[in-house]
Amino acid sequence: MTTQTMQTKPRKLPVQRRSKDVVEAILLAAGRVLVEQGYASFNTNRVAEVAGVSIGSLYQYFPSKESILMSIIEQKREKLLANMKNAAAQCVGRDLQGSLELLVVVAIESKGSWPRLARVLALAEHDLPIAQAGLDLKSAIANTISIVLSEHDIDHPETAARDIMYLADALIHAAYTSRPTDLKILRMNILNAVKGYLRIF
Repeated sequence: MTTQTMQTKPRKLPVQRRSKDVVEAILLAAGRVLVEQGYASFNTNRVAEVAGVSIGSLYQYFPSKESILMSIIEQKREKLLANMKNAAAQCVGRDLQGSLELLVVVAIESKGSWPRLARVLALAEHDLPIAQAGLDLKSAIANTISIVLSEHDIDHPETAARDIMYLADALIHAAYTSRPTDLKILRMNILNAVKGYLRIF
């Protein structure tokens, strides 16, 4: 199925508490299936079974496995952006070192809370039409970082924020996809890389 024809949006949004619980159960089950069985084995029948709902109930909300994947990815992205905005708000009154440490910790924890799922979703993203959504998220995160850098008189804060974001994301992605991760060392490595880029050693 091509990205032009695949159904990637939920069929309907839950309104009542019970329907919201069903959707949440489906998304949690989908995460379990992805982590335990892998992307290649991911399908709606298996998700419905693990969620404890009928396939008919699943299809009331999700017309395809791609729509489930999109919902999981969008949910994770929204949480990441919210966490980064909250961290930026907490940077007010901190020095640059403290601000960078807080932003790095939040970035690591946002993916570190679901590292195995993050690896599988990275594979799934290549098969989904989400490029623009990803760019929009990166732009919003870079803007959030830029505001923090501007408060510390960093030259060209927009460019610096974008570069820092990609640098940190690359290091986090490599850590969680290639080997067991020591979060303390990962945090130190990212901070050193960011400080080196900003020339604030």
